[in-house]
Amino acid sequence: VIFGQLTGTFQNYFNGTTSPAAFSSDLAHFTLYFVYLAIGEFITIYVATAGFIYTGEHISQKIREEYLAAILRQNIGFFDKLGAGEITTRITADTNLIQDGISEKIGLTLTAVATFITAFVIAFIKYWKLTLILSSTVIAIVVTMGGLSPFIVKWNKKSLEAYALGGTVAEEVVSSIRNATAFNTQDKLAKQYDAHLTEAEKWGFKMKGILAVMIGLLFCFIYLNYGLSFWQGSRYLVAGEMTLSEVITIMMAIMIGAFSLGNVAPNMQAFTTGVAAAGKIFSTIDRASPLDPASATGIKLDHVEGTVELRNIKHIYPSRPEVVVMEDVSLLVPAGKTTALVGASGS
Repeated sequence: VIFGQLTGTFQNYFNGTTSPAAFSSDLAHFTLYFVYLAIGEFITIYVATAGFIYTGEHISQKIREEYLAAILRQNIGFFDKLGAGEITTRITADTNLIQDGISEKIGLTLTAVATFITAFVIAFIKYWKLTLILSSTVIAIVVTMGGLSPFIVKWNKKSLEAYALGGTVAEEVVSSIRNATAFNTQDKLAKQYDAHLTEAEKWGFKMKGILAVMIGLLFCFIYLNYGLSFWQGSRYLVAGEMTLSEVITIMMAIMIGAFSLGNVAPNMQAFTTGVAAAGKIFSTIDRASPLDPASATGIKLDHVEGTVELRNIKHIYPSRPEVVVMEDVSLLVPAGKTTALVGASGS
C-alpha cells in the first residue's frame, strides 16, 4: 500500500500536478512510513521467531529426557526387536524432526496465512477486476510448490535414510575395529559404507534438481505476473478505471500473497513429518514395561540373602518367537558363587 502510494506521488510530480515542495514533503512522509514498518516488522518477526525456536527447543529437550527415561524403564525383551542404532536415531534425528515441526515453522505458517488473506483483501479493495486476473499467478505458484514439494521431502528423506544406514555401518565397524582388522575386512566394509553414501548422493542430486526446477518456475511466474499486471493494468489505466498506484499496489499484494501461501506447503510437510516422528517416540514413552525398575509398587523384602532360584522357566526371544531357547529350566544360584549359562554354540 505504501509503495503504491509512493508511486502515485512520483506520477503526480512528473505530470506536474504536484509542486516540488509538496513532492519532497510526501517523499519524506512515505520514507518515514517505510522506516516505521521496518522497525515494527523486525520486532514482531524477531519475537515470533525467537519465541517459537526457544519453545520448540525446550519441548524437544523434554521429549528427549522422557524418551531416555522410558527406554531405561523397559524390559530386556523390548530391545530385542530394536536395531543397533535405532535408539540414538530416535533421540537425535526424530526429536530434531519434532523440533523442526513445532519451532519457527509455526510462526512462519501463521505469518504466511495472515499475509495472504491481508494481501487479497487489499487487492480486492483497490480494484477487483485486475485482482481476479492476477489470481492466476497464485494458482500457478501454489500448484507448482504443492506439486513439487512432496518430491523434495520424499527424496530428502531417502537421502537421510541412506546416510543413517551408512552411519550404522560406521558405528558397528568402529565399535568392533579389532575384529575388522583381524579378519582384514576393512576394504569390504569401506565399500559397504561407500554404497550407502552413493545411494544418499543419488537421492540428494534428485532433490537438488527438482528444487532448482521449482525455483526456476517460481521466478518465471514472477516475471510473467509483472508483464500481465502492467499490460492489463495499462489498459484499465488508459480507460480511466484505476490509477498507477492501484496497479502497483495490486501487483505487489498478489505477488507477496502468492509467495506467502506457497511457503505454507513445505511447512505442512514439516508438520506431518514431525507428527509421524512423534508417534514413534511417544509410543515408547507411553509403553508400560512389565518389569519397571522405577515403579514403587510391589512387595519390598525385609531380608535378602542373595540366592537366586529359577523354577520351570521357559524363554523365547521376541525377535524369534518360533524358537524356544529354554524349556522348563530350573536353576539354583547360591549367593557368592559364579554360575554360567552356556548354550550349544558356546555362548
